[in-house]
Amino acid sequence: MLGRYTPLYGLAFAFVPGMDLFRRPTDASFVFGIALAFLAGHCLADYVREGLPRFRRLYMIAAFLALLAAIDSAIAFSARTGHALDAAREAGVAGAIMLVTVLILFSGRQRPARVAAAALVTLIAIAELLWWNAASRLNAESRSLYTVLEAPMGAEAAAIALLEAALAADHRRGEHPRVEVLGLGGPWQNLAMVRGWEATNGYNPLRIGWYDRLVAPGEENWDTSQRRFPPSFDNYNCALAQALGLTYLVFGEPLDRLPGLAAPPPADLLLAGPPVWIYRLGDAMPRARIVGRFEAIAGDAARPDGRLAVEPSADRARVDVGMASRRSTALPSSETPGVVKIESSRPGRVEAVATSTADGLLVLHDIYYPGWIAEVDGKSVPIRRANHLFRAIELPAGTHRVTFRFAPFSPANLRNALNAALGRPATEPPAVFLDSQR
Repeated sequence: MLGRYTPLYGLAFAFVPGMDLFRRPTDASFVFGIALAFLAGHCLADYVREGLPRFRRLYMIAAFLALLAAIDSAIAFSARTGHALDAAREAGVAGAIMLVTVLILFSGRQRPARVAAAALVTLIAIAELLWWNAASRLNAESRSLYTVLEAPMGAEAAAIALLEAALAADHRRGEHPRVEVLGLGGPWQNLAMVRGWEATNGYNPLRIGWYDRLVAPGEENWDTSQRRFPPSFDNYNCALAQALGLTYLVFGEPLDRLPGLAAPPPADLLLAGPPVWIYRLGDAMPRARIVGRFEAIAGDAARPDGRLAVEPSADRARVDVGMASRRSTALPSSETPGVVKIESSRPGRVEAVATSTADGLLVLHDIYYPGWIAEVDGKSVPIRRANHLFRAIELPAGTHRVTFRFAPFSPANLRNALNAALGRPATEPPAVFLDSQR
């Protein structure tokens, strides 16, 4: 389960069929575990019927040395984080169990003795599974620890009420702020999903590679050490955080104590803990906007130093080259880009009305991902990836009803998926700009 830290993980990811289809590829180890369990059962049945196989000394020595090398590498890896003794202790326990199991199997000479030995080995395996799993913190904690998800009380209830009142006020003004929850323990890592907050992080979210690299929210938000601040997202007031609409920080410790954060950004303290600190950031960009200037740029999202090649800004956008119908565009300085009003926003569908006096680019600060469909006045239009992470469409002048909806099994998306599998370019609906204006 160590993913890229396991020496053979890269090879398995590249060559084991289906492994790269997992949401978390390391979860494929569960499938391998089930397969190995079937193989172990088959071998145990052969042992009962036929006894121990013939052992070849060279193979036994090679297997023993490989096992020692694996244990040594595991202990060396654990030593990097100061847990060498812990790893050695667990390896010793596992080795002792294996030794006892081998001695039991070798003791069965006749078939009745082998049946008894196989039964005893099975009981040891069951006991070992219970020892490792039955009393872990993942499934043996009191339900009272998770009351914040069902019926929050005390200081937690007050913090939730304050945040939701602020979010409701923002929604009444037509704003759609995002929240980051960090360092408040296991139950809080799912609270944003339970309460319907739009969060920049969460427990085991869908891991989208470029989002994970550029924003780096971490997989487990109960632990502040999981939150990293790469050059592309070096603080909560950076351009990418503003484009995400990040407005509220909900922490289990003061902002100035957050590890990895060079300096706390300017923020209003709405609630001082313990146990919960809530801050409000300023300068968040609207969820949707029209920009009068955009340009198609080739190359990676980040420069060699890790910073964004072009940072999001209020008056221009970057579109991946090959995804725009033209290389660049700009409104006359006397013209304003236009306005967008989001009328409905829910998982899988966003509806808005946009008005502009000239052609432009409507940028929706939701994550670009295959399977989304965009429609302008009921007609499909191609979705571009803008500002590294977000969805955008080219929009002609005038007032238009715009809809984004997630339809991964639509004919167009299925056709594009097939083209991708065959190495062909994707087919898209035509852009809405007139050819004479390009």
